[in-house]
Amino acid sequence: MASAEELEALRAEVPRGMLLLACLGADRCQRPYRSLTCRQFPFFPYFTADFRFIGLAGEWPYARVCWVLSHLGEVTQAYREEFTRTFDEFFSLWPQEMQGYADHSEELREEAMKMRQRIPLLHRDGTFRLISPRSGRMERVGAEKLPRFGFYQE
Repeated sequence: MASAEELEALRAEVPRGMLLLACLGADRCQRPYRSLTCRQFPFFPYFTADFRFIGLAGEWPYARVCWVLSHLGEVTQAYREEFTRTFDEFFSLWPQEMQGYADHSEELREEAMKMRQRIPLLHRDGTFRLISPRSGRMERVGAEKLPRFGFYQE
């Protein structure tokens, strides 16, 4: 449980018009009422430096503890298509929301550059790619070539 000071700091970070929610944990999950962020985890829509939504990137700080991020090849095509379709519709209704994901994608590129790692991507066309964080160049790869533990390999 967060202290009063931590809770106030979190509230200060929440953009105007948004609510701070607390997860009840897997044992008490109210699945029909999950937020979009919860439903998309451990992925987020990846935007290129020129502001194109091209696929799903992982929340790599969780790579060591999230089985899905360690097994990207197991993500079904149906999930990928639904994710992309959902966010295409979401962005058509609320285009202003793209900027937050574009900023998050930029933060991922900066972290990848520091770690000297390419970014694994589940491309919207159904392929797997490794993206150079500096140039944006993409290499199409098979699932077996994807990093096993993201940026946090042991």
